[in-house]
Amino acid sequence: TSVTLATVENGQIRVEWFNDGSHLHNGGLSTFSRQAWWRKPQEPAVKFYTRLTPLDPQKEPDLYTRCYRETWKQSHGNLKGFVPAVYLHSAQSHVRRDPRSLMRLSLAGEFAGIIELDPDRGADIGAGWVSLVYLEPSMRGRRLGVQLIGHAVSVFRREGRSCLRLHVAQDNENAIGFYRSLGFRPVGESQGVGGPLYLMEMDIRPRILTPEEI
Repeated sequence: TSVTLATVENGQIRVEWFNDGSHLHNGGLSTFSRQAWWRKPQEPAVKFYTRLTPLDPQKEPDLYTRCYRETWKQSHGNLKGFVPAVYLHSAQSHVRRDPRSLMRLSLAGEFAGIIELDPDRGADIGAGWVSLVYLEPSMRGRRLGVQLIGHAVSVFRREGRSCLRLHVAQDNENAIGFYRSLGFRPVGESQGVGGPLYLMEMDIRPRILTPEEI
């Protein structure tokens, strides 16, 4: 289970935080923290609960820009073509359109990463667009990216979108492998500012499980 806090004032709904599972750990109910599959072998059991909260790029431009810069450099190997002001302006536009478009992921109270969605891109063909996925280096390898993509699925599925789409640098093998493991597949190619990109897509339409799958 998880808890989401929303404040309603003058007919406006403001989401304070998403998917908080801290009550499971604090209440002694969580078995997740004792499992080892998500941890690196040398890591001891730790408190594990995640929380998604809206990130306002206008109030925290440095954090957003740092995350985008590090993602760009990891994807392309350099910062050629990276123009921070352009991406920051785009993020601000997305958040004005839908506050769920930019979310901060925390693990046990520590900043873990962000996800940015483009509410309008792809809507004409029934696709939901993921603009940015970032995890802190210390948080990688724990499958926390699944939490971020899960948020995208939740948002766009409710809007009736049939798939998720995103771009991945063709030489970013780690990212490609991760997205493939979630069910993404390449459906096209394009030339990005920093190099060639794959267009990857994942079907998010609800489906009925077969008896064998159940």
